Amino acid sequence: MIETLCKNAGVKLTKGQIQLLERFTELMEAKNKVLNLTSIRDPKEFMIKQILNSLMVGKFVNFEPGNSVADLGTGGGFPGIPLAIAHPEVQFFLVDSVQKKIRAVQEFVEQLGLKNVKALSQRIEVLGQDLDYRQRFNFVTAQALAPLPVLLELAIPLVRVGGQFIAMKGPSFKEELVLSKNAMNSLRLNEPKVESYELPEGVGSRHLLVFQKTQATLPKYPRAVGIPNKSPL
Repeated sequence: MIETLCKNAGVKLTKGQIQLLERFTELMEAKNKVLNLTSIRDPKEFMIKQILNSLMVGKFVNFEPGNSVADLGTGGGFPGIPLAIAHPEVQFFLVDSVQKKIRAVQEFVEQLGLKNVKALSQRIEVLGQDLDYRQRFNFVTAQALAPLPVLLELAIPLVRVGGQFIAMKGPSFKEELVLSKNAMNSLRLNEPKVESYELPEGVGSRHLLVFQKTQATLPKYPRAVGIPNKSPL
C-alpha cells in the first residue's frame, strides 16, 4: 500500500526504503497499543496522514547529502523517521520533551537500523540557546506542535543563516500567518513560500510554510522555557 501511495504522489523510493517504511508501520502499530503515539488507528489512514504526509516534505525541500535536519515535537517520529528513511545521506535530529516518546523513537531507530538519526529529549527553548545546536541546522521541521507565532520563536533560532524552517500546516494556515506578523518582524523573517498539496482518499489539503532565514537571530530568542507559549510574540 505504501508503494502505491508514494508512486501516485510522485515520491520516489527504493524497494529497501519501502520495506523500511512498512516495517516502521508495523512497529508503530505494536507500540501504539501500549503507548499513545498516534490517535490514528486505521492502517491506511495512518499511511496517508503520517507516512505519506511526512514524505511529501522531501518533494518540496531540497535535501542535499551532508545536510542536518531538526524535527521538533517529533512525537512518534513524524516527519523525521519517514524522511530519514527516504534521505539516508542526511542527518536527522528528532526532538521531543516527552521522554517516553523519545525512548519509543530510539527503539524504532535501532530496530530499523537507521544510522542517520539521533533522538533528543529536551525542551526546544533550551536547545535554542545551546551553542551546540543554535543556528546549526540546514532545515528545521515541525507539525502539529504549536500555533505559528510560538512555533517561529522555537524553531528559527535553530536554523542556520541560509537555512529553512518548514512548518507543516492544515487549511487554517492563512489565519496563523496573519497572527504571526509580529513574530516574523521580531525574528527578522520575510513572508514564507507556501507549498500546497492534496492528500489522497479525500483526506484534504496540506500546506508547507517554508521560511528562509537570511539574518542571524537576536540572542534573546528563544525566551526561557514556557514563555513563548504563555506570551507569544
